[in-house]
Amino acid sequence: MREKQVLPVVVVALTAALVALVALWTLDRVGRGGTVTVISSGPDKVMALAFSPDSSQLLSCGVDHFSLWAVSGRGVSKKRGIFGPGAIKQTLLSCCWIPPIGEEGTAVAVMGAADGSLYKLDGRTVGEVFEKVHDSAAAALYAYAPFEEDGHCLASGGADGVVKLFGAELGEAKLEINLRQAKYNVFKWAVKSVCLNKDGRKVLVGTAGSEIYEFSATEEAVDM
Repeated sequence: MREKQVLPVVVVALTAALVALVALWTLDRVGRGGTVTVISSGPDKVMALAFSPDSSQLLSCGVDHFSLWAVSGRGVSKKRGIFGPGAIKQTLLSCCWIPPIGEEGTAVAVMGAADGSLYKLDGRTVGEVFEKVHDSAAAALYAYAPFEEDGHCLASGGADGVVKLFGAELGEAKLEINLRQAKYNVFKWAVKSVCLNKDGRKVLVGTAGSEIYEFSATEEAVDM
């Protein structure tokens, strides 16, 4: 029996007002599947979606809001996120889940904000704020299990043209790559997407200029 994967898709439907709809789909390994359910996320624009590693929760974020959705089969229930006293209510452009680290670890949700800050969730509340990690919007996030003890497990990319790799505690970046440097000769350096390869040795970066760069994840080197 082929494995099936549930994928989130955002569409916008026109009713009495513009309403963002979240569609959940099942896909098998050859791309066949269908819609599981379609749910309204309300009038606020959704900018990013991310499943928890066990697919039991879906994090959505967007213009001045974020929500956590409990997913069980076709059943989906929503709880609106709480910014809390330490977090500025603002547009959230990206989100991801850091996988559990260690036998007793739990997955941790992280969101990228318009002012370049990273928000780490505690339940459905912003528990920690890492201010101005980027000089402008934190537009791209990608999380993964660390490939070595105390290694990096989160990649962030900003509209400032900077890519950073962090450990689970976030804090100081373990590696920083600045696409604004002349040696890279980047057409438009704002980062739109970031990803790592399977062995964690390479970082793949997509820019606003439709360019793709491959960097070493252990040193500031680039292949183009």
